[in-house]
Amino acid sequence: MSQACRSLADTGEIEHYAAGLTRFLAGEMDAERFTALRLQMGIYGQRQAGVNMVRVKLPGGNFTRTQLTAIGDALEKFSQQNHVHVTTRQDIQMHFVPLEKTPEVLRTLAASGLTSREACGNTLRNMTSCAFAGVCVAEQTDVNTHIDAAVRHFLRNPLNQQLPRKMKFSFSGCEQDCAQGMIHDVAVIARYQK
Repeated sequence: MSQACRSLADTGEIEHYAAGLTRFLAGEMDAERFTALRLQMGIYGQRQAGVNMVRVKLPGGNFTRTQLTAIGDALEKFSQQNHVHVTTRQDIQMHFVPLEKTPEVLRTLAASGLTSREACGNTLRNMTSCAFAGVCVAEQTDVNTHIDAAVRHFLRNPLNQQLPRKMKFSFSGCEQDCAQGMIHDVAVIARYQK
């Protein structure tokens, strides 16, 4: 089953974030502590005051029509822009989201199984794959299954929360390495051995 078909969302952590935001806005939580919480949820502050970027994780670049609709809905309702950015590492970035609207963005995304958890900060970031994974005639294996297992293992893993720096993984199903392992920290490349 493709990663896009399985939910990565956790509504409990979204409500924890929303409560932290309320405390921060009320002056009951200091900026440093709130920043750590915000980054853990994949929300970056922008240079422009009062707005943020929300980075949505799409492991392997996979998503469903329902998930794409959820991204569009969140963009339309909560962003001050009418477009998102698709990143090199197969994430979606939604810019110009007012801070007080970020919990609603996360809830909208979660309803379709999407998460922004650990898309920022010193964690294991999104796992990328070859754009032809599952259909490449040269692939030794469909890496989507392996990405699914790796994401399930590392997402929210306590050992992954405070790494010395961000880490990026790629998965390629054949030796041509279309996932571009050289621009990642760890590259998994399937190879046939006799």
